[in-house]
Amino acid sequence: GPQGTQSAQAAAQARTTSPDFGVDPLSLVPDISVDSQGTMYDALYMIGITYLQAGQYREAGALFEKSLQLVGGKPWNNASSAYLYLGKCYKGIGNKEKANQMFKEAIKRDSKVIDKMILEGETQYGEEEYDKALESYKTALGLVPYRDWEIYYKMGLVYKKLKDTDNEVECFERSVALKPNDNIDALQNLAEVLYYRKNDPKRATIFDTEAKGQGNNDYNVQKEIADLCYKYNSYSWASTKYGNGIRIVNQKINEELKKFIGTGEEAKQISEDPSKIDLKLVMTSAATGNKLATDAMKRVAQLIDDRRFMIARRALSQIKNKQVADAQKQLDSAKEEDPGIEKTAEFHLAMGELLIAQGNKDAGIAEIKKALEIDPQHKEASARIKELG
Repeated sequence: GPQGTQSAQAAAQARTTSPDFGVDPLSLVPDISVDSQGTMYDALYMIGITYLQAGQYREAGALFEKSLQLVGGKPWNNASSAYLYLGKCYKGIGNKEKANQMFKEAIKRDSKVIDKMILEGETQYGEEEYDKALESYKTALGLVPYRDWEIYYKMGLVYKKLKDTDNEVECFERSVALKPNDNIDALQNLAEVLYYRKNDPKRATIFDTEAKGQGNNDYNVQKEIADLCYKYNSYSWASTKYGNGIRIVNQKINEELKKFIGTGEEAKQISEDPSKIDLKLVMTSAATGNKLATDAMKRVAQLIDDRRFMIARRALSQIKNKQVADAQKQLDSAKEEDPGIEKTAEFHLAMGELLIAQGNKDAGIAEIKKALEIDPQHKEASARIKELG
């Protein structure tokens, strides 16, 4: 009887209701006789777009989902767009995880999808819809990691318009950290916000110098950029930039020492050939109480501190980048060249991370605790101790 038909209809409807979106897509489709040209999945896709434009994410989502189910494995021109739109529907109902899966599917089918997503943000930015632009950029972040530097840069521009200075700084910093070379716009914008809105001319000058291409022989510039890379987990770049900084600071230390020590009789007590004077010789001589060498060491004390810091940080970057053997080599030779490095917190943190990476957790924790004894304010060391329990 009619009762039976109704329950059969209800069962059929339950089967076609989307579990994620709670809508039966087929109930949204007018009874169309699909001619030989068009197909059901194209029809569902087109109707889905209408619902998406109206912001009706549940309806649109159910339609895109169904269209993709009907296509199955067949090639379909609209597949990447359908996944992109389905992602937007998931995002619209607050399911970020599923949204990201769909965006990745879309990009897998068509790598230009990421350009579409970025362009959407740019268009909204141009139309002064800054909050929407931010949303679009945030959605695109992380989908194609090597494009993130560019997205962060564009987000920085949005925050600049919104007069949100802290986020503006962070986005430009992140952009530089992910791509420190050939990223002049981000460097210039970072210099500008630091100078005019953060009242930090010292850091501003550093990034301005790099933007002008004049930072290659300035260890302060290399160190500052390396610090940024490190801060935002861009460890492979951090290691490269600390390496640059160490190379430059080594030269600078040796130049300063030669200049200070000169070539007189006293200099010859440090080295028979004063033109060969370097840090190692002066340290050795200072350790035996030579006054000129001791005074010379005081002259380069700041440079030596920076050198020690960068050596430890390069090793930390390498450890975090799974280059444990390299880090071990660096730390061993650093200790041998300059035993004073063992007085620094950063060195003990690096030793601790090295031991942990080598599977020796207890010894590692003990080293990190030494770092905290030397510098009780050391943020990374105290965070690690908490983390490691």
